[in-house]
Amino acid sequence: MRDVREQPRVVAAKVILAVCLVAVGFAIGVLVAAGDGTSKASHLHLVSARHALAGRQAALAAARAQVVRANATIRADLGRIQLLRNSNQRLRRELHVARQTKRHRGRH
Repeated sequence: MRDVREQPRVVAAKVILAVCLVAVGFAIGVLVAAGDGTSKASHLHLVSARHALAGRQAALAAARAQVVRANATIRADLGRIQLLRNSNQRLRRELHVARQTKRHRGRH
């Protein structure tokens, strides 16, 4: 009490300083708490983005597998087409020869 009577300005400054320190501590606590909410939201967004990416990667892998199967089917079909083309040419030649032979026999 003696300090208050002898140096009122110093005591007032100390009280104001103490109140300011409490206010700053409170403000820091509020900012940290708000930061946690933002951090949690950011983390949640990141987790959601990772799940979406995993889903898209799975869909991409499935699409690539489907393309590989389609290419294999196309190659097999092209092979069958080539065999049929060759068979068709052979049959046309045989038919041509048979018609010529028939004409030739019909003249004699």
